[in-house]
Amino acid sequence: MLYIIKKGLRDPESAKARKRSSLLDIMQTTYNKSIAWCLQHSRITIAGSLSTILLAVLLFIDRDQTEFFPEAERDQFTVELRMPTGTKLEKTEEAILRVEDLIRDDERVRSYAAFTGRSAPRFYYNYSPELPASNFAQLLINTNGKKASVSLYEELKAKTGSLVPRGGLKSADAAGQPMSAPVEVRIAGSDMIRLKQIGSEVQDILRHSPGSEMVRTDSREDFYGIKINLKDEASRLGFTSSAVSQMSSRI
Repeated sequence: MLYIIKKGLRDPESAKARKRSSLLDIMQTTYNKSIAWCLQHSRITIAGSLSTILLAVLLFIDRDQTEFFPEAERDQFTVELRMPTGTKLEKTEEAILRVEDLIRDDERVRSYAAFTGRSAPRFYYNYSPELPASNFAQLLINTNGKKASVSLYEELKAKTGSLVPRGGLKSADAAGQPMSAPVEVRIAGSDMIRLKQIGSEVQDILRHSPGSEMVRTDSREDFYGIKINLKDEASRLGFTSSAVSQMSSRI
């Protein structure tokens, strides 16, 4: 009996399957080999990982800071006036008109709108309108460009503090991250008198800190108020809580 053995011959189907290895198979093979090498050379692997962190620190040290929410290039900003709680609407209007006189004939101003007792409607994505109040007023100023906005903003910030001594004036750039202030300090507790005392001490510290400006608190002044409870017959006669509130605020 004669046996013929052919050497070097392979199954053509298996050869085609090996040739058709996908990219994922190659990546998996490379990954497995890399993991095996890292486990065998653990000290080198740890040292290499730590060196990348050190390299990143060296690359970004003494570099300009990156802002994740940079200021938008807008030719617009707002000036907000908040008088002491309980101030009548007429007094608030007189105060905001004094600020309005500063920008009326300024060549950098393209247009502006004044709002007394309320704020402007939402005109930008990060702007939150204020609730109506008789001690609040706002100027929405449109300028001829970003440079004009910056120069006018700085000028008003320097002048308005002495112009309205009894009111808290805030020139706010309508851009960047939505927030009430870059730095906020929250004080919690149940004793309101003690909380106000601590708040005043914190304000004094911040006012004397370099670089601080527009230091304010959300704790308003004490004032007397009137609480009116409407009867059921009032709604049938056309009186609502908001209408009575508006009429009583004018008294």
